[in-house]
Amino acid sequence: MQFILYLGLMLLTVAYIYRRITHSLLTFPHPVSYLKLTATLFNEKLQSMEKRELSKEKIQETFMQFVVDLGKKSLQPNHKGISLFLLPNLSRVYVITKPALIHQIYNNRALQGKYGQTPLFNRLDYILGPNNLMSSKNGTPGHDNLRGAILRRNEDLLHRKNQENRYELEALIEEFFELQSADVNPNKKTLGQVMDALSRRVLLYNYFSKKSIDVFETLYHPSLTQELMGCLFDIEPVSDTEKMQLWSLREKIFNFGCLLLQQGELKEELCATDSWLNRLMTAHVLDKKALEEELLSRGIDPKRPLTERDCSNLIEFAKCQGDTCALSSAVIDALNESLFIPLLGFDATATLLITTLRIMLQDPRILKMVRHELAAADFDHSKLSTWGGEEKLSYTEAVILEALRILPPAPAIPEVVQEPLELKQYGQSITLPQGALLLMPLEAIHQDSSNFPDIYLSEEAEALLGKKVVTAKDIFPERWLPVDHQGNHYNAHLFTDTPQSIHPAQKEKEGSFLSFKTGRRRCPGLRLALGEALSVVKMLTKFDFEIKGEDALNFPFVYKTPLQRQGGKGHLTVRKQQEYKKTGENALVQKPLPKIVRFNNFTDRNINVPEDDLSQQFCKA
Repeated sequence: MQFILYLGLMLLTVAYIYRRITHSLLTFPHPVSYLKLTATLFNEKLQSMEKRELSKEKIQETFMQFVVDLGKKSLQPNHKGISLFLLPNLSRVYVITKPALIHQIYNNRALQGKYGQTPLFNRLDYILGPNNLMSSKNGTPGHDNLRGAILRRNEDLLHRKNQENRYELEALIEEFFELQSADVNPNKKTLGQVMDALSRRVLLYNYFSKKSIDVFETLYHPSLTQELMGCLFDIEPVSDTEKMQLWSLREKIFNFGCLLLQQGELKEELCATDSWLNRLMTAHVLDKKALEEELLSRGIDPKRPLTERDCSNLIEFAKCQGDTCALSSAVIDALNESLFIPLLGFDATATLLITTLRIMLQDPRILKMVRHELAAADFDHSKLSTWGGEEKLSYTEAVILEALRILPPAPAIPEVVQEPLELKQYGQSITLPQGALLLMPLEAIHQDSSNFPDIYLSEEAEALLGKKVVTAKDIFPERWLPVDHQGNHYNAHLFTDTPQSIHPAQKEKEGSFLSFKTGRRRCPGLRLALGEALSVVKMLTKFDFEIKGEDALNFPFVYKTPLQRQGGKGHLTVRKQQEYKKTGENALVQKPLPKIVRFNNFTDRNINVPEDDLSQQFCKA
């Protein structure tokens, strides 16, 4: 009798749990896969204790693959697009894949401020200061000022025109490829190396000056970028050993900035009142009430615009004082943050360029379509469709969008719940607790058939492409329904039925296309990245590009690092097309690298400081 009673209670318990699971919004991981994840994490921790070295790449790859698989499971029939599992420390992780839920998070004003990425970038506080754009709280005055400055810079570059009535960005890129041409520079470089250099060039031109480009490239070493990359998306507490490494990196970047400013006339240009560095110095230093008294004692009025001389003297003061006082620390914060974008921001755009060029150069059909469009007599070579507008897309833009969809630079979007956050779905609601980690895996979202439906092909298309159906996993620019200059859809004959029209802004808003995030959290560099990609593709009218030794045209997601890249290791050959070479024109000679003045001690109080410079007074203080 007692056995029957226990058996009945057990069955009731199982039935209750089953009902809770089946009627819940949540999807749970399979026990076996969850045990494998925890075993891997535990094993890596044990090995790190023995070797005193933690394999972050191994942990991240295992963890993210588990997240992606769980996200895909949550998109299956009878699931609601939100999953839950616990970390070994019992922290909750929610995997969100349903566009309706993502739309709520980013577009519901009532939820703004209840989540953010601040805890994921806490390591940057040691390098850039606590008020930097990445780790400061969204919506605060400091954060909004910095974001606004970036947006203004990007828009200014895109809309300035030079004397030839051509976008300066396009002219800058053409000049770059002339220097990369095999006729001028026979040294073989990989596609990744060339695109990294180009993206840094555009960012330096935008945020610093054209004069700074060659100097920066001469001083730059990839290790700085690699070290900064290791500071992203890490929610673990900062250990004492890490703190020392982060302080060392802070000093390296500041010294790099000081050396950059010592070259030629760069200091005057980069410290000018309307410069990017001056804007950041204003945000980090002048706008802080706690520093007003000390600024006044140094002869700087915090209520007036910071002059070039003031900005320069503050940097000299910081070189003398280091992190020994609040004012000099704030100055170091400003200089380091001004370098953050060219040191790290280029990586995402370079990945987009690599993927775009690989799609075109490794798929003859797509390359032929792009060349045909660019060669059209009435093709608007200055056109850049606004992301949020209603303009029809060109075929070139459709290729760029496919590159962003099939391999977005960041494989997932993380957020941390800072206040209890309620989501509603299918008449039910769920409250996500404070401290929970939210993850939106883009592989699961961008390659889901409900977001990018299957496209059934005509017999002609089947013969051409070797398949009857194009899925969300396939590269197919025509899915964006690009049109020619007469408004006709490209390759309409490939479809059995014309698909429903889609637009990137529409897909972004609904939460199914998140390469640049969405809502108020959208990447401020969106238009600059798209403009750069479009300008690079336009170079096909002036240069011939060839890649040798590249992997097959396949883009599996990469989860070892916070920002992913697939390919780019093949050698790129660039040659200027004959019709664009001027008759009798001498071959372009690469200009010599600038002479770089190096100093053994960046904190030497007597480095290049005129006797009448106010910074001498600062150093004596």
